[in-house]
Amino acid sequence: WVTGQHEEATSVWQTILENDPDNDTIRQTIKRLQAE
Repeated sequence: WVTGQHEEATSVWQTILENDPDNDTIRQTIKRLQAE
């Protein structure tokens, strides 16, 4: 995300959530970064 690779980061997060839908850390990270 920091390096500007937003699409890549979003894809990785989606994969994590597909495998672990209750991952609160990823959910909070997505929410925090998309609010910027």
